[in-house]
Amino acid sequence: MPSKFSTEPESLIAIGSVRTSFGVHGWVKVASHSGEWPHFYALNSVVLEDVQTGNRIPFEIEGFTMHHGGGILKFAGLDSPEKAKMLAGREILAAREFAAPLGADEWYLKDLTGLAMVTEQGGELGKIVGVIEAADDILEVRRGDGSSFMVPFRQQFVSEPDFAAQTIVLFAPWLAE
Repeated sequence: MPSKFSTEPESLIAIGSVRTSFGVHGWVKVASHSGEWPHFYALNSVVLEDVQTGNRIPFEIEGFTMHHGGGILKFAGLDSPEKAKMLAGREILAAREFAAPLGADEWYLKDLTGLAMVTEQGGELGKIVGVIEAADDILEVRRGDGSSFMVPFRQQFVSEPDFAAQTIVLFAPWLAE
């Protein structure tokens, strides 16, 4: 059953994904992106995103529990394995306060969006407008003229983000050509 939960992209963090149905009452097995589970117990609503289409549907949570080392969730209004199977592969999005807590030197990939990509001399090359999550994440940087370039988010190409300065330094300027 849909809730009044915000589906605005900037307010949500991907915390996991639906793997498959579990049992005969509409529960689903879920994967935690952080590998941690305690924050799932505090959820009362989430948004499920179809990664192929980008469509989002808000759901209220009826229950969460651990089963053989993995998490299982019960969404309100889903009472059969057939309905639950239709959600397989969807991303589970939640408000930032319901995501796994971050350590001192940790950040969410979505926090990189909006940072300036700069040269080692401090010249701005553009703004990070997106992160493509892959085996090696890729930063999409948009120049002032509207054109874009991609940079692998690897230590040989870029610095750690400096959130105080709102920058990431590009060590390989040829990537911006």
